[in-house]
Amino acid sequence: MKKNDKIAYHAAKAELEKIVNELKQGTADIDRMAENVKRATELLTVCRERLEEVEAQVLPDFEEED
Repeated sequence: MKKNDKIAYHAAKAELEKIVNELKQGTADIDRMAENVKRATELLTVCRERLEEVEAQVLPDFEEED
């Protein structure tokens, strides 16, 4: 099982924000930077997929009302 299989959107977003803030502030551990960038990419994918899933479920309902 991959790390992303069961992670909730809000947890993925929070972890992604933490990594981004560490990179912005320069507090990221240089020895883990490549690992963190890879993880951030995975988390971004999770967030995008979840948003696309919700969009696919919600938008048809709005289009029917028009």
